[in-house]
Amino acid sequence: MRIRKRERSLGDMISTAVFAGMGLWLGGEALLAAEAGVMWKAVVVGICAGLSVLAALRHVIASLWLALFGDGR
Repeated sequence: MRIRKRERSLGDMISTAVFAGMGLWLGGEALLAAEAGVMWKAVVVGICAGLSVLAALRHVIASLWLALFGDGR
């Protein structure tokens, strides 16, 4: 798998901030749902929060992948 190294645009920065904000907000909602005793909702919203945080860290994850495994050439 080849990974291109390219400059990050303003759109990349905006989407990273949105993903991070949604991850934090959904994490808080998951905690509130757990306090209310609705565990199925807390688990589902918690998974969504985790995925949003991973999406916010996508550039960091790609950099780590390149450092560990190279670009696939």
